[in-house]
Amino acid sequence: MLINVPNILTFSRIIAIPVLICLLLFVDDPLGSWLAFSAYTVACITDF
Repeated sequence: MLINVPNILTFSRIIAIPVLICLLLFVDDPLGSWLAFSAYTVACITDF
C-alpha cells in the first residue's frame, strides 16, 4: 500500500467511524457529543 495523502485521509475517515460510534454510545456526557461532533466535522472536511 502506498502511503500518500489521499490514502492517509481515507484511512483516517475509516478509523473515525468506530470512534464516533463509541463516543456517541458510551460517553453519556455532553463532552462526548461535542467530541463526536468534532470528529465528524474533521472527517467531513477531509472529504473535500
